Amino acid sequence: MLESLLSTLSTERGTRAALAYEGDTLTFRALSAAADRLAAALAVNEGERVAVVAPNVPALVIALFATWRAGAVAVLLNARLRQFELTRAFADAEPAATVSLRAHAGYELAREIRTLSERVRTVRSCVVTDKLGRIVDESWLGGARGSLPSDRDLAAILYTSGTSGDPKGALVPRQLAYAEALNVAELLGDEADAPYGLVVPATHAFGLACLLGGMVGAGCAVLVDSTSSLDPLLEALERHAALVLHGTPTLFGRLLRSGATLGVRIGLTAGSWCPPELLQALDERGLRLLNLYGMTEIGAATSCRVQDPPATRYRTVGRALPGYELRAAAGEVQVRSSLLPSGYHGRPFSEDE
Repeated sequence: MLESLLSTLSTERGTRAALAYEGDTLTFRALSAAADRLAAALAVNEGERVAVVAPNVPALVIALFATWRAGAVAVLLNARLRQFELTRAFADAEPAATVSLRAHAGYELAREIRTLSERVRTVRSCVVTDKLGRIVDESWLGGARGSLPSDRDLAAILYTSGTSGDPKGALVPRQLAYAEALNVAELLGDEADAPYGLVVPATHAFGLACLLGGMVGAGCAVLVDSTSSLDPLLEALERHAALVLHGTPTLFGRLLRSGATLGVRIGLTAGSWCPPELLQALDERGLRLLNLYGMTEIGAATSCRVQDPPATRYRTVGRALPGYELRAAAGEVQVRSSLLPSGYHGRPFSEDE
């Protein structure tokens, strides 16, 4: 499944572009080799957790697969988090190792993480890479090995505040992550192997599903860090001839209002309600945008399909995806799936979650 996905792609599609960032491109073979190098540097045990703090750059993807190759669990944290949020996530996750860039958006990320790691009893190593995943610094700390290992079938932990405001580590089993990837690739159909723009943070549930779906399809992830300007995204999409773009309704609304020429043909949107008139306007410009619904805790559970009639695509979030059953009861949507975990990191789901 996940742990063998990159190895298979490296063997069967080794010279094909896997990641594109600004002017750089990494093939699946180069991505696999970089993941091997970083996995060795992490020096973690099976089931231990690795905190990965990075924006949408190749280093994030490399760190993700390096963690899985080491048999560990990726704790994915947005690079825009600051001391308060990072402190709470580290205290809950108790990582054995960290991976980050030296800095991001003017913030001394590596220095902050090093300081924070010295206060967390479990951290043994801090690895710093450049944006392309090349190791530029390694620090060894005196962390203990007393942290309980996570389930070996766990892929990632994603932190969400939910309705309570307290950070909770949503568990992403490997079978759930792989099922989501297969579902995303299926939704994209003939464009599953096309270059795809990924501006949604891959440290979030939606972005991670889109990234893995692109990997299953052997497409090239055109990685873009979200900014207030659309220019970096538009330039990246044109440079790498992207035919797929995933994002929030807000992003697509901005793109439509900008009047920019879009070469993309299909994409998934999630994160908030998408106005029907926006979906129709994009349809008229040749972009079939599919509403997708899910939660950090359950993954992507429903989606519209390309062949659905406009009334369905514009005004609903489609039907249940393979692996899910849904029903409406007592004013709520109930979800059942064998893919789902039984709780959050360190605690079960409560009745109101």
